[in-house]
Amino acid sequence: MNVKQFYEAVNGNYVAALDTMMMDSFIIKMLTKFNEKNSFDALKESYLNEDYRGVFEAAHSLKGVVGNLALTDLFNKVVPVVEAVRNYTPNQKVDIKGDFEKLEESYNLVIENIKTLLA
Repeated sequence: MNVKQFYEAVNGNYVAALDTMMMDSFIIKMLTKFNEKNSFDALKESYLNEDYRGVFEAAHSLKGVVGNLALTDLFNKVVPVVEAVRNYTPNQKVDIKGDFEKLEESYNLVIENIKTLLA
């Protein structure tokens, strides 16, 4: 798998990533760091603990990273989660289960394809 094929597999925007990072080798370097950091763990832990402030912080951070990497589908899945908890106040009922499941599925697809790209 090459970088362009990776972006096709994850419904990302290869051209935008290349415009930002200039070279496939730099894209690979950033995807490697993304894979190693596993920023999704904090988000999932906050979600499971119903810590919606934590969900917001982790999802907002993830949104920025995936936006910079032009991982379009993953970006589009994290935005509804961010917006659902953006103005969270204690004792507020929050239902992000469906959005979170879509986000997790898209995230797992990206991670699986990063591993294939790096193999």
